[in-house]
Amino acid sequence: MTRPRFFALVAAMLSACVLAGAAVGVLRAQASPLPTEFILDGFPEVIELRAEAPSADITDAALQLRLLPAGEPTIVNANLDGAQLSARILTAEPTAVWDWLPVGAELEYLWIIDGQPTPPGNWRYLDPRFDWGYAVHDGIAVWRPGSDLQAEQLVDHGAGAIELVGDLLETSVEQPVSLIVWPSSTAAAGGIPAALFGGQPPPIPRMTVAQRHGERIIYIFRDTGGSVRDAVTGAVIDAAAQPNAAAVPMWIRVALGLWSQGPMNGFYLRRAGSVVILDHEDYYSFEELETFPTTWQFQALYLGQSGGMLSWMLQDWGPPALIELFSQVGDGVDFYRALETVYGYDREQFIAEFTQNAERALLLTWPYIESETPPFWERLNIGLIMAIVVAVIAVPFIAYIGYRLLQ
Repeated sequence: MTRPRFFALVAAMLSACVLAGAAVGVLRAQASPLPTEFILDGFPEVIELRAEAPSADITDAALQLRLLPAGEPTIVNANLDGAQLSARILTAEPTAVWDWLPVGAELEYLWIIDGQPTPPGNWRYLDPRFDWGYAVHDGIAVWRPGSDLQAEQLVDHGAGAIELVGDLLETSVEQPVSLIVWPSSTAAAGGIPAALFGGQPPPIPRMTVAQRHGERIIYIFRDTGGSVRDAVTGAVIDAAAQPNAAAVPMWIRVALGLWSQGPMNGFYLRRAGSVVILDHEDYYSFEELETFPTTWQFQALYLGQSGGMLSWMLQDWGPPALIELFSQVGDGVDFYRALETVYGYDREQFIAEFTQNAERALLLTWPYIESETPPFWERLNIGLIMAIVVAVIAVPFIAYIGYRLLQ
């Protein structure tokens, strides 16, 4: 090969490399979402999205949104103002695809310009009044105002509840769970469109606000580990009773939420136990258990009775019966019909029978299984009694000798 031909070949190869690099650069540029700004001045009622138009010759534009991970896409009209695109989303009534756009949802967005979609981008919609810490563990994500370390402490509680209650019910939660934890219901009220609660704090301690698009988003209005455990327990219960989770009554949800937190507060047990000891009132009926009381005295009785009934069920029938109860509900059997089939008592008999066992059930320690070790006095024998007598006599004698030696 002559020298001129060699240089010509090298030049051709370099040109090809340059052109290939330029082509890759163009492809990467095309694969990037259109830079978009999210304006939350109207939070929580309105979100505005803005982007610079890639061309001055645009005649038509729209915005496509989709709730991740598995929501359906919806398209809203976009405005053209010179070189700027903009679109407004009304969070309380944005589209027919979602009832309202909840804080905490992850959105996929893309612009459709003259019929051609831009590459999609992702954005997590959070309350702009706070700096949010984030942590994720075992499919549970937590956002709370503050540092990531504080969020990690809460997500560990969520993972603990998944393990405890999931093992108890032999159930796994496949759907991703995202917890948005506000410090109080008053703070949360400022992050929820006024159309939902009239601008007032929500009347409940937590609520599931989205799950149809593949992610279960739960709002929690108290920044505590117990609140997180209770919320995650609700997700486990729903998974155990699918597709009939709505048939599971509130009292057993409350009881399992307490169980996930460890030993029940003695105050609740004393309040519920007073029914047995003082015999001045009755336990709640199943109809009454459908409504959570508004005053603390009756709330304590509600919590104690619910936890006591669960302790009785676990002690005398064991976890397999509880698993069978949820399995039958999942198969479409009415909850109280399944309760009678598994535990042998109908609606009227169950609480009456619990009343006969309440004094024992309310004393059971978490996880509500009576100790198999006999009490101390039942383990006494003649040898142990003699050892105790000798110790009682010897200890003062040894103490006296030691005192005399020190003088």
